[in-house]
Amino acid sequence: MDFPIAIHKDANSVYGVTVPDVAGCYSAGESIEEAVRNAREAITTHVVALLSLGEEVVLKAT
Repeated sequence: MDFPIAIHKDANSVYGVTVPDVAGCYSAGESIEEAVRNAREAITTHVVALLSLGEEVVLKAT
């Protein structure tokens, strides 16, 4: 399943990533490519963590 991401960068910072459809899921990277790779890993890790804690996984559809 694919999720849209928002990539942002301020001066003197890494590329920040938010995943609007996965509440609380954020990532970053030194390059856009790394930020996208890290976002994919963050989505998986975030969902697995929620499931292991018995939390509900709410995925919004944009």
